[in-house]
Amino acid sequence: MAFFLYGDSLLKINDEIAKIYYKEKYTKVLVGLTEENYLDIGPKIFSENLFGDNYLYILDITDTDTQIIEKFFSDKEIIKLENIVVLFRKNLISTSKILQIFKGFEIKELKETSESIFELADLIISGDISKVYKEIDKHKKLEEVFVFNMVVSGFRNVEYLIFGMNQVSKIPPFKKSFYQKISQNFDKLKVKEISQKIFDLDLKFKTGEITEDMLLTSIILLFNKR
Repeated sequence: MAFFLYGDSLLKINDEIAKIYYKEKYTKVLVGLTEENYLDIGPKIFSENLFGDNYLYILDITDTDTQIIEKFFSDKEIIKLENIVVLFRKNLISTSKILQIFKGFEIKELKETSESIFELADLIISGDISKVYKEIDKHKKLEEVFVFNMVVSGFRNVEYLIFGMNQVSKIPPFKKSFYQKISQNFDKLKVKEISQKIFDLDLKFKTGEITEDMLLTSIILLFNKR
């Protein structure tokens, strides 16, 4: 089945695409669907799918005219292909005409998350497991993969500080004091060790060896103060 991903969170969209192409080891092909190319793309996708070429076609329709979208996806055979991901990098209301076009696709809404998720990621890095689970209890629905990526992004700032990298200048000023304080809990050897374990966890998840729940639990335990 083809996928339709929409929303304003580029990070979540990239995560979803990564899960798809890691699973089947696709080669990604990103195409913006336009009035000039929409007649040529369909036959190309079908021919390569027929001969077993392992491409994942990512069709960006964010700026595509709705009439072109309707014409292109009027061929219902496209829905059956597993190597199609359609992107719309904006939020949509439930009654949107575009959503109706993709009825039959596997649809995922990927919006930006509230500030509390960033706070949870910071708590995980700080290693206070009791506060972490208190914060988790506040969330009715938790997006484990997104939290994992927020932790990885935050820990990268710790790495910049520990190793004195130029990227330190990219840390937002309002977060710098937090990461400076947290970085006191790590040395270079510990940072390298954690970075390798994060890489291993990410790979295990993307290859289906562990679930989303296991991914989040593992990253929490990795930073838990002993």
